[in-house]
Amino acid sequence: MSGYAPIAADEDDSEKLLHQDAPAQEWFSTSKASSGERAFRRWWPWAAHAVLLSVSLTILFTAWRTEDARCTRKLSTYSPALEAVEYKDIVFDGVLDSPSEYRGPPSKAIDNAWNRIQLNTSTFIHPIRIQESDLAKFGQTKRPSLAYYQEEDGGGIYASIEVGHQLHCLDMLRQNSYIGHYGSSDENYVKRPEFYRIHIDHCIEMIRQVLMCNSDVGLLTFDWVAGFDVPFPNFSTQHKCRDFERVYDWYERNMIDLPMERMVRVGDVVDMSPEEAGVGAIHLRDQQ
Repeated sequence: MSGYAPIAADEDDSEKLLHQDAPAQEWFSTSKASSGERAFRRWWPWAAHAVLLSVSLTILFTAWRTEDARCTRKLSTYSPALEAVEYKDIVFDGVLDSPSEYRGPPSKAIDNAWNRIQLNTSTFIHPIRIQESDLAKFGQTKRPSLAYYQEEDGGGIYASIEVGHQLHCLDMLRQNSYIGHYGSSDENYVKRPEFYRIHIDHCIEMIRQVLMCNSDVGLLTFDWVAGFDVPFPNFSTQHKCRDFERVYDWYERNMIDLPMERMVRVGDVVDMSPEEAGVGAIHLRDQQ
């Protein structure tokens, strides 16, 4: 078969095949080099969603905090301490004989617990500082009897937050309920009983006003209890409370440790009369 000759491949067809194989070879070599890119393409949508979710939650939380703060300002008289106000749900302990660090027979530990939350001590007064521009924000005006800090103490006006006085009044009632223990160490009770009575009545009246001002409309339910002829109220109820410890922390950061001897009249002070100040009965303390 000397006449046999191999059929020559069509050059055009061979070239086409080469061109068809090139993309596959190119993809194979490229795929080995770009596995990181493929992983990125696979995971970047999830990463983007995670970032978007994080941003959205941050915006929602900020909006919630802003709305909460706006409501607090709208429903409260102005105070610089409003910036510390946050709310949390608390279930009151309404059990009749439930133990508490604030209740029970007199003890040093109980006295210390009450002294802490009253924001004062016997040798120091711990006011905060406000400016004249703050007065109108809570219904007051500049007057010649206002107490100011001395310039060397930073200037500004003496102020405090009311919860301290309200808790002081409640503690007065607590101590009065153990008068056999506390009476002998209370100079007003021993030497000025009429003024002591006025002080107690003042505290009762302050607490009444605070409670009625807040008018808690929380709900009490009742349960039938063995041995009782009528349903008994469940006082362990849920409340939305201002976080006292946050307010207390704000107060501690802003209070000024001012020894009593640093509290002096500054400038052209014109004293207010006891009657104008609502302390006319203080004369009973001095006269007795």
